[in-house]
Amino acid sequence: MEHVATKVENNTTTTVANGPISTRNVNRLLVCISG
Repeated sequence: MEHVATKVENNTTTTVANGPISTRNVNRLLVCISG
């Protein structure tokens, strides 16, 4: 779980660096993890 969480944080950071992060995208990531 920790490894997956780290990947998500890295992806989120990259998205923020590229531009404004979308709430929908974040929800999709969370769904993928919890699902």
